[in-house]
Amino acid sequence: MSSKKNITETISNSLPKSLAYGKFYSHIHLSAADKEGKVFGGHLTRAVVSATCEMIVDVSDGIVERKFNEEVGLNLFEFVD
Repeated sequence: MSSKKNITETISNSLPKSLAYGKFYSHIHLSAADKEGKVFGGHLTRAVVSATCEMIVDVSDGIVERKFNEEVGLNLFEFVD
């Protein structure tokens, strides 16, 4: 299993920009590869960039909130006009 220290390449990431209770809500999915080319993924909770990090940011109009849904037990998207 690869350790965090062996990550050499970020393959993709997804950060839906949203708010939860009026504050920024971070929920980042990341796919990364180690020096052997093995890819793994999951939730990114903390990162340190040692050299460069290439990212593309796409901004959408409108506001996306997150509201807790008791039926499923998760903060779900709520699109605000």
